[in-house]
Amino acid sequence: MNESTASIARNTKAMMGAQAVTWTTSFFFMMMLPRYLGAEDYGRLVTAISINALMGVAAELGFTSMFVKEIARDNSVINGLVWNGGALRMIAWAISLCATMLFVVLDGYPARAIHVVLVLGIASLFNSLYDVIHRVFVGLERSRHRSITFITERVFLAFAGATMLLLGYDSLAIAIVMLVSMLL
Repeated sequence: MNESTASIARNTKAMMGAQAVTWTTSFFFMMMLPRYLGAEDYGRLVTAISINALMGVAAELGFTSMFVKEIARDNSVINGLVWNGGALRMIAWAISLCATMLFVVLDGYPARAIHVVLVLGIASLFNSLYDVIHRVFVGLERSRHRSITFITERVFLAFAGATMLLLGYDSLAIAIVMLVSMLL
């Protein structure tokens, strides 16, 4: 088997294994959320996730494809892409977070919902920076590293989140767990 075929096989195996683990843990955690949070608190969490997902699209700036292509072409550009891409994403994130917070405050969201949106907004910064690093590994054809971090994040989120739910915590605590899982 040549090196290219072996690389494809390794990366595919790593990504499929990560997907199986994360889908399983996410499935059980997502089943618990509505039951233990209740309709109102679950709605608060899902709304905050949705608002922040829209913010993430604005902060992404279309870098994902460009990063992978440039790194696959020439490995020597990695440092410049990571620093510049990270800086641009941080600026775009700050602008998006300010716009998001202005929206939820002016729209009259309750204080608890604003706090959940803010915590998930902070988590989106870490997710955005993680994505920059993830693209480097994809460009270098090293999906194993990304798979390990993805499994770590999702398994921690599922177990810590389930624990918080069973202890009776609300959507803000779940948002904090999501933030911590992004840091991992």
